[in-house]
Amino acid sequence: MATSEIAAVAGATAELGEPHYQVRLIARWLDAHPSTIYRLIESGVLRARRIGRGRGGLRVPRSAWVKFLEDSEVRPPAGPAGTPGVGGGEPQLALLDPDAVREEAC
Repeated sequence: MATSEIAAVAGATAELGEPHYQVRLIARWLDAHPSTIYRLIESGVLRARRIGRGRGGLRVPRSAWVKFLEDSEVRPPAGPAGTPGVGGGEPQLALLDPDAVREEAC
């Protein structure tokens, strides 16, 4: 991803107080299809703003992007006495349960 491309997108929407990213750019960063990003937005897992008239275009605020990345981090379950990474088991992925992600955000 070219720095100039990121700067252009961020600069175009910086008047809203923070950089905002286009759905197609987020999709490229995640190596996902844009429709996947739209589903994350529609389900409330990823927050976005509508920019422009009519249907407008969706933009993801930087703060929402950072929160999404933090919430989707895979963490091993806590082991005995709360020791992280001990105790085996499958890693937990927050995105598997969108309702849990929404409850934590409230």
